[in-house]
Amino acid sequence: MNEKFFKKDVYLYFSDFGEPAVLKTDNEIKEVMVDFNIGYQIAVDVDGFAGVATNVITVEGAESDLEGAKVGDRVIVRDVEYEITKVIKKVEGTIKLELSEVG
Repeated sequence: MNEKFFKKDVYLYFSDFGEPAVLKTDNEIKEVMVDFNIGYQIAVDVDGFAGVATNVITVEGAESDLEGAKVGDRVIVRDVEYEITKVIKKVEGTIKLELSEVG
């Protein structure tokens, strides 16, 4: 697969279907386009019959927009500020950030 072509498609996807966000790092504040998601996650301990349900808040965007983001940086989406708790490099050209609401 042509990597340059794929990265161009990834960027076009987020620019066409993403929503605006602000990434605040130590070095800069910039507008980016991301896919914002609040997922529901259930963890079950079978032996102890315990279950824990949590919300997992994530944004995913083009690597060119989110590169340099690290744990502790901030993202503002839909007028809510979040702190980055985990950085996950997904497929070539994208980065997913797990977030926790600030305040």
